[in-house]
Amino acid sequence: MDGQARKVVSLIIHLSGTNNSESVLFFSCFFYQLLFSPLVGLCGLMKQAIIGYHKDQENDWVAELCCAHFQHVRHNPPFINRPWVTTERGRCSMLGYELNCKKCDSGAAKDILPDLYS
Repeated sequence: MDGQARKVVSLIIHLSGTNNSESVLFFSCFFYQLLFSPLVGLCGLMKQAIIGYHKDQENDWVAELCCAHFQHVRHNPPFINRPWVTTERGRCSMLGYELNCKKCDSGAAKDILPDLYS
């Protein structure tokens, strides 16, 4: 990490009031979107970090992105090869990984986590 990046991370930690990595990730995504989303969204290259997961009604894994959109992350070989989805350790290893968010590209509204327990 270069000196400029360290300054940005320090500022994010200071503004978030915590050294918690999840909070830092959230604020990093917020500042990234604030600065770059108007430009990147026009190109159709919006990448967003994975900040969590949940299962949908069909028991498929869904990634929760820092932009508040959800995206299915299925392991369905040979068409989709994501073996990391099948284990908790694998999913945890991908936290922070950036996926292309087509919902951001299209300007879609934020997703809402369904009440799966009712």
